[in-house]
Amino acid sequence: MVDILTHNRSSSKIRDIALAWREVLNVNNCYVPDIAWLLEAKLPQLLDAFSFLVVRSSDLNGDHAKTIFDPPTIITGQEIYTQGCESDPFARCVLTHEFGHLVQHETLPKSFSATDRAYRTGPLSMSSEWQADEFTFHFLCPEHIVSGFESPEEIAENCRVTEILARRAFDSCVTFQRPRKLPESVSSFLRSFED
Repeated sequence: MVDILTHNRSSSKIRDIALAWREVLNVNNCYVPDIAWLLEAKLPQLLDAFSFLVVRSSDLNGDHAKTIFDPPTIITGQEIYTQGCESDPFARCVLTHEFGHLVQHETLPKSFSATDRAYRTGPLSMSSEWQADEFTFHFLCPEHIVSGFESPEEIAENCRVTEILARRAFDSCVTFQRPRKLPESVSSFLRSFED
C-alpha cells in the first residue's frame, strides 16, 4: 500500500474531529449530509481560501478526487460530483474522504492523490489514508445516528453509505450497545428454571 505518514491519531480522536465538523456544518442529526453541497457551498463560507473544483474525470489521471493544501482545494471528477449530488454511497465516501484529508492533513505535502503518495512504513494510526477513511466512517456513520437501525442494510439505505461502511457501523453498535440474541441452548437452559 502506498501512503503518507502523518501525526499519530486514534480512531476516537478522529471520531471527535468528524463529529465536531458535523456540528460546525450544522448536520449533526442528519442521516444523509449532502457532502457535495457542503463542500461546494457551505465550506467556502467558513473557510475563505477554500475551493471546490469539478474537472473532467480524465484530468485526474485515474483518481476520483484529490486534495491540495496550498491553497486548500478539493478537486473531483465530474462523475463523482454528479453521483455525489445524487447521494451515491461510493461518491459520498470519496468526497468525505477528501474532506477528511483537508481537515486533518494540512501540514503534509501539497496534494493527496494515488499518483503522488510515498510508501507508508509506520503504524496504521499514522497513515494519512487510514485517517481519512476513519474520518469518512465517523462523519457518515456517527454512532448516535446508526445505533437506531436494526441491520447493516437499514444503515446503508437510510444513511446512503456503502455496504462495507454500513456493516462496520452496525458491528460497532452491536459490540457496544445492542443486546445480542441469546443462543437457543442458553435460552432453553434459562427457561428450564422458570417454573
